[in-house]
Amino acid sequence: MQNKKPEILYLSFNQSFELLNCGLSIGFSILDCNPVKTRFLHEFNFKITNVEIINQSNHVFIVGDNQNDSRTKKEAKSFLYSIEGAKLIKSVETIENKKGIISAARKPDSIIFAIPGNSKGYVRVFNFSKESPFETHFQAHNHEIESIELNYEGTLVATASSEGTLIRVFETSKGEQISQFRRGRKQSQIYCLAFSLDNKYLISVSSSKTLHVFKLPTKEDKQKKGFSLKSFYDMNSERSFVSIKLDTSKYSICAFDPKDQDIINIACINGIFTKFRIDFKEKTLKKITSINFLLDQKFEFNEKLFETKSNSKSNSKSKSKSKSISISISNSNSNSNSKSNSNSNSNSDAKYSDTDSDFDFI
Repeated sequence: MQNKKPEILYLSFNQSFELLNCGLSIGFSILDCNPVKTRFLHEFNFKITNVEIINQSNHVFIVGDNQNDSRTKKEAKSFLYSIEGAKLIKSVETIENKKGIISAARKPDSIIFAIPGNSKGYVRVFNFSKESPFETHFQAHNHEIESIELNYEGTLVATASSEGTLIRVFETSKGEQISQFRRGRKQSQIYCLAFSLDNKYLISVSSSKTLHVFKLPTKEDKQKKGFSLKSFYDMNSERSFVSIKLDTSKYSICAFDPKDQDIINIACINGIFTKFRIDFKEKTLKKITSINFLLDQKFEFNEKLFETKSNSKSNSKSKSKSKSISISISNSNSNSNSKSNSNSNSNSDAKYSDTDSDFDFI
């Protein structure tokens, strides 16, 4: 491991918000959030610009920028790797995705992920499942997609465009819009979107140095007589019910604390990790603590993130193989199809690979 302090290039929380994923100039690291400490570190000879860990598994999405590549045309790729064995099982070609925009969620029997679609403003959602795989492709905005975030179950996806004024929420299975929120009227870059685990709230952080908290429609709202999804998101698209100005406009990400849904965690690319508590009475956010998670941090290497079921006992007689889903997204303009079909449910590219490997659905 190099002695110099690594540069943070990318930040994200995992699906359960318990871990912080860091793309570094020297590789990537996974940190615990309570308390903040390094759990896993892997070094590469190129920069890592996107890291997503699938819940509590040993599978990680990574997007790299190989500066040593001498080819004239670079082929950016993103992969879902198994830390144990790194066996690739499925690849899907997409249009160019320079920022590595992707969001992933995991169910007991499937993996769902969302990426920018085949046309400007479109979103593509894949559900890799043995029983009921699906793919949806729908228009979310008029401008290029800037941010995508799935909820914990993978049933909802929040999106924002390069304009950064409107945030929309869709059902992943149908591509149907259920909410629309207005972050502001001036153009701003949306750095991060995050759902609460109970799907009651959605938060956003942007380059305007603001953190917004929005209320999502409840089951009771939908059951009210005469309730219209369109009228609901029209009425609720003007403002958040809680917002606060942050200390920096640098790239930051946000997530609800898994131990207390009234606490919001903010991690900044400058290495500062801050916790806020929502004050529902005063409709504001109050700072609890702020630390530098890169300051004097010990980068200790661990072989794997989590113990899988197959590792719980070393009984060679009862050793069984489990099912694995691994995905590679290759950003290529070759053989691209300019036609876009809103709300299409084709399974042509989204196929489950029934392959034996070391991955265990926990």
